[in-house]
Amino acid sequence: YNAADRFASAADMKETMISVARKTGILSTQAIATTTISPSNSIKPIWTFKCEDEIRRTASYDNCTIYIGAYDNNLYAVNATSGEFLWKHATEGGVVSKPAIFDRNIFFGSEDHRLYVLSPRSGSIVWTYYADGPIRSSPYISEHHVFIGADDNHLHVVNVNSGRRALKFNSGAPIRSTPIVYQDSVYFGSESGEFFCIDFQGKVKWQIRAKR
Repeated sequence: YNAADRFASAADMKETMISVARKTGILSTQAIATTTISPSNSIKPIWTFKCEDEIRRTASYDNCTIYIGAYDNNLYAVNATSGEFLWKHATEGGVVSKPAIFDRNIFFGSEDHRLYVLSPRSGSIVWTYYADGPIRSSPYISEHHVFIGADDNHLHVVNVNSGRRALKFNSGAPIRSTPIVYQDSVYFGSESGEFFCIDFQGKVKWQIRAKR
């Protein structure tokens, strides 16, 4: 990456992208509606909250509370209206997993190899589940099970109530994508460029390899 190769402004980048899109047929030559954004010095945050290290993943919202993980090893709960600190739960690794909320509990993974389930009231542990590698995937909840990948090359399927593993599928490479479930199929990608569709028994229905 060379900083000198950057566009001089956002407007220059926009014009170049529109020109390319028109040449490829993605956009017609008709006028494109634009919106003027106010200068940055006129936009002020309603509130800010500072963590102790980097934030690398999306926050989640539930019941007027923002849940966000950080590389300071904590999951934070912050009042969505005021930005007031409510509580934090310390793990033993960076938290880059987007929290999922289900049945009023908070589910997320940590680089300390654990899937955590916390109570929203105080951040106390409901249960934890251990993988054999850092968890940088985000949980997806369906059919009363948590679907989450890990750097141990496996997709883990865990019962939401008991924390017991129902399935462990070896993809052959770390799984950092967020799985999705539709009907009786589970879809996810791995760091090797493979994209899988498996059933609830862990049998591969199909898989494809992304072109690099």
